[in-house]
Amino acid sequence: MASRQAELAGQIARAHGARAAWLVRAMCPLDLLAKLGIIGPEDHLVAFTAACEGSVPDALKWGSVSVVDDSAPEAFLAQSGWGDPDYLARFSTCSDDGLAKEGSPASYAFGSGLSSARLFWFVDMLGAPGVPVPDIRALSCAARSVGALLIVDCSRATSFACKPLALGAQICLEAVGGGGACCSSATLEKTYAVCLAPAVSGRGRRRVVHTEAEDAYRLFAFRLGDPAEDPTSAMQLGEDELSRIASVLATLPAAMQQRMDSARAIAAYLSCHPCIGYVWYPGLASHADHAVATVTLEHGFGPVVDFCLTGAPIASCEGRARRLIELYDGIRPNAADGRPMSAVTCIKAGNQAYLRIYAGLDDPLAVTDSLDQALRLFCNPPQP
Repeated sequence: MASRQAELAGQIARAHGARAAWLVRAMCPLDLLAKLGIIGPEDHLVAFTAACEGSVPDALKWGSVSVVDDSAPEAFLAQSGWGDPDYLARFSTCSDDGLAKEGSPASYAFGSGLSSARLFWFVDMLGAPGVPVPDIRALSCAARSVGALLIVDCSRATSFACKPLALGAQICLEAVGGGGACCSSATLEKTYAVCLAPAVSGRGRRRVVHTEAEDAYRLFAFRLGDPAEDPTSAMQLGEDELSRIASVLATLPAAMQQRMDSARAIAAYLSCHPCIGYVWYPGLASHADHAVATVTLEHGFGPVVDFCLTGAPIASCEGRARRLIELYDGIRPNAADGRPMSAVTCIKAGNQAYLRIYAGLDDPLAVTDSLDQALRLFCNPPQP
């Protein structure tokens, strides 16, 4: 069983172009970091996340955590102490524009508590309301300038649609097997693949050594062991969970392509409906991150579509959103043959409420028909 787990981890590592990968059970990405003891009491985490935002204080009780509502590098720099003279004094050399050339002097090679004042940036790909697409390339450059390790959760995009390590991130997390990416509950454990970027790229005179990637590898290998030397060092999974992961990996390309094609069709339908006020989908030219999405995502624009009814997406609309969900008859999580169906949920972010569709493997025409019937009943309820 240990050899099968190592084989599956290696398959995921190859899909992400990673140096190594481990399989770990956790409730959410931040719970995973807390469980492994990656972030210590003197370390600082800047997070752009929505899926487990409510669990940030519980998952990381002892660390310094800042949650940003914008994935732009400037937002991360501002919450990382940028502009604070005491913070900048930590760096030995700065360029003319004020960016540090050598990054943080703190060591990432050991677990939490053995090295202090480390900085981590966490980004949720396609998870926040409005389906923003973070610019991983820009974030990775900014992270290197302040000595931060960039962690990207691409559970919704998967390795088929996004490869954060190739874009400059040092650590990539992806939910595989049990739980699934569309599971929004922070109380259910899922299996996460932890992928680490290679420390060397290119050959000959083009060979480049990425010290931050080497630091990230040492940090996780300290907790999970070196998979090249000891494949059984990571957390052991049961046979049923390994079978689920193998099944997911075998069908991932075809399933994700169908999900993304369905999401594009559903977004096109919603954008033309008179009862829909806003539609957020990176594949639409009206999306703020459409240009970034075209050079960040592959094979499509992801399986997630956010929308709201006519009017601004304010919290007072939550009751109307939930009423529409009640009228939608395609809410069943699985079809008769076991295929996951498109799920419609209501999400809240601060004082705003949205409706979210996570496209499944059902017919997008059937989904749009169910949505059309629900919108008709919602706008013109039967008279008593």
